[in-house]
Amino acid sequence: MTVRHVRACASKVPRDAAVGNTCKVPLGAIVSPFLSNKKTPMPMMPWQGKRLGSGVRCVRCRAMASRYCHVAEDRVTWRCALCGQQNKVKEADASRLLLMQTNHDNGDDEENHGSVSVMEWVSDASVSVKVRRTLVLLIDVTLDADHFEMLRVGLLDFLGKVLGNKDGPSRLAMASFGSVATLYHLGEEEGGEEATTSSVVEGDAFPVSLQGCIGGEEGQRGLAVATLEANLQRYFLEVNRTEGGGVSSGERERVLRRVERTLRAISPFSSRRNTPNHERPRCLVGSLSLVSKAIKMCEWSLDDGQQGGLGGSNQNLTSIMVVGGGNCTKGPGSIPSEDHPKFIHLEREALSFIEELAEFLTERSVVVDIFGAGHVSLDVPCLYPLTQNTGGCLMMYETFGKDLFAALESAYNRFIGTSAVMDFHLSADHFNVDQIVGPIKPVSAKNRRRAIAEGNGGSSGGGGSLLSDNAVELTSVEYDHGITLSLSMRADIPGDSTFFQVEVWYASLDGCWRHRVITSRISVTSSGREFILSVDPLAVGVTLAKKAMVDIRKAKYSRKVVDGVKKDLADRIYDIARNFSPKVRGDSGGIVARFFSKPTCLLKEELAILAEFVYHLGRTVAFTENAHRDEKTCFVAHFLRCGVESCARMVWPRCLTLGPQGPVALPAADIALQMEQHFLMDCGLDCFVWVKSNSAVGSTAVGDRERSILAKYNEYMWHFMLRGRFPAPEMHLCMEGTGNARYLQSRLIPTRQDTPEEQADQVRGLGSLEPGLRNAHITSLVSSFHCTDEPSFREWCRQTSLSCGSQALGIL
Repeated sequence: MTVRHVRACASKVPRDAAVGNTCKVPLGAIVSPFLSNKKTPMPMMPWQGKRLGSGVRCVRCRAMASRYCHVAEDRVTWRCALCGQQNKVKEADASRLLLMQTNHDNGDDEENHGSVSVMEWVSDASVSVKVRRTLVLLIDVTLDADHFEMLRVGLLDFLGKVLGNKDGPSRLAMASFGSVATLYHLGEEEGGEEATTSSVVEGDAFPVSLQGCIGGEEGQRGLAVATLEANLQRYFLEVNRTEGGGVSSGERERVLRRVERTLRAISPFSSRRNTPNHERPRCLVGSLSLVSKAIKMCEWSLDDGQQGGLGGSNQNLTSIMVVGGGNCTKGPGSIPSEDHPKFIHLEREALSFIEELAEFLTERSVVVDIFGAGHVSLDVPCLYPLTQNTGGCLMMYETFGKDLFAALESAYNRFIGTSAVMDFHLSADHFNVDQIVGPIKPVSAKNRRRAIAEGNGGSSGGGGSLLSDNAVELTSVEYDHGITLSLSMRADIPGDSTFFQVEVWYASLDGCWRHRVITSRISVTSSGREFILSVDPLAVGVTLAKKAMVDIRKAKYSRKVVDGVKKDLADRIYDIARNFSPKVRGDSGGIVARFFSKPTCLLKEELAILAEFVYHLGRTVAFTENAHRDEKTCFVAHFLRCGVESCARMVWPRCLTLGPQGPVALPAADIALQMEQHFLMDCGLDCFVWVKSNSAVGSTAVGDRERSILAKYNEYMWHFMLRGRFPAPEMHLCMEGTGNARYLQSRLIPTRQDTPEEQADQVRGLGSLEPGLRNAHITSLVSSFHCTDEPSFREWCRQTSLSCGSQALGIL
């Protein structure tokens, strides 16, 4: 199976612009530029000279030539596939043009997904400089003794794993935050000898008044800067790596020994007053400010690095991983309670400081990942700019357990490069770019100037900037990134196909500069039926979901806005079905019914999946009323950066049971609670393992049976579904009759509210059972669970004036 770098909403587009803009089906695509096909590796082309790629460009639209371009028989001219411009073939470009037409990764699937061509230029490895990674651990010292011990053990295990990676850290630093921020002396002494046990635990503690290294009074900043400069080399521990990128066992033990001594010297929080967690002093943002100042002073963070490709001027990648047990309650960035007389003023100051700090870190390729554990709010919306603008993540877990530290490891390993710039080329006569959603930011002025200089100095394609007005920078370079491109049609399309092109420049972790060009061809049709049959329901659903989540996040998850967005999504599905359904069943009632009720539209198979996706979307954390705003913000932040598969998993739960013949997929419906003794539900960020109670025992206590079932699913997930997946989901055991079961039940479709006939239609497994057994399952389901205010999928369809007929529930 060919990797799909471009997941278009439909493999065909309407010829008529009026139809394309009014059919309610979103036009666009979800681009995953960093995917790779391990079975058929992408062909690499050499990076010639210092140019930003060595391809041939169109003089009009500045798009790269591809295999879809037409070259004249005499090889004197070639026609651009995007704009139709006739370009002259220069003598120096003839060989490159031939190479670009023949050397590509062909992702053809004309019938279902269109055609995609991928080319990539790679710089010479002999002149490349490997990206050096720096890891800074920022830990919370206001934890209780038992939690801090779990944190200490987990961090040492995490460091032991990442140090062994070929892309492991070359420098390591550690800091903590509580009532003060402390930078620890992990580095060597001035004499170069191994530090003694007593000196390892030394550090420079900065009171809250001195943490404002970005803002604050001049005298305070000067004192903090002087202290940092005097001990700069002692903060960062250099890790001696081999030529292949690994570390020797002796070096690994040396690093872990110094970190362990530092962690053991830190005293957990103690208070005579038994201060609750949410009131403990945490200067989280102030400690980040202090660490950022130390990073700025290091010479390696100021490397100008002008060689190589567009986008990256820094051959270093710094990760700050914050592990905390609560929100920032002290120092810069802390927000007082809402009853404070100066709440509005102080909140504005705190948010301004955080945004300024985030911009400061972004300029230096510093990524901030924040992990929270426990049951204390992190105040995620306040910290969101730090992770969003720097390309980091913000995750929350229940305990300082295995799942948290697995997430730390997957977060560190998720990067495949740094400093990426992305550009989109479309036929200017046919399409406009309405919106780009993803982990993006505006292109910096430095990259704009460099693109102009390279475009004017290039040997092909005439002068002008290499970047169009659609260009953006990516906050990070990760395998699972998905950038959503929303389009609108400007004019009718005369030809039989249309094209758009994506260009990405980035530096991979091995130091090579890469220029990837993805060109997609989409067929044009005059038939509405052909168009709707070519729709990719998951791509359309994810596109609509990302737009909706951007809107509700801007409205701060206001209930009124959320309800309005849910209604708009349901109405949009109805409009699509009404526009393209071959049959519309009208109401044969009286004149009032004919004028004031909507006709019921039949949902055919191609639209039933989209309707079910939208139904599941309204039941996610982002749209529910009872979820905490921290959960909503974390969910939305991760959803907006992911590709189609990850987004679909977060919206539409994936259920399966492990039988004697292997895994068996199940519909995400509550009837599975009765049909199966145990099954797993994967919700993207969380995984729930359902275990039916043993009637012979009659107990809800976790026994050997439940532990073995959980271990079986855990082993299956880590071997087959979680390898390389970010973030690593948290596993939950949900036993029948326990409080945890409500989390799983809230995501399953409540088919118990449907008639037995509708249940048999929706769940094909019921139809294959004997009538007596089927009725027993349905009766037991209805008697075991209450009916809820949440409609089933069939009830939701009836409320939306849709009809599924005998369509079964989809299985993701």
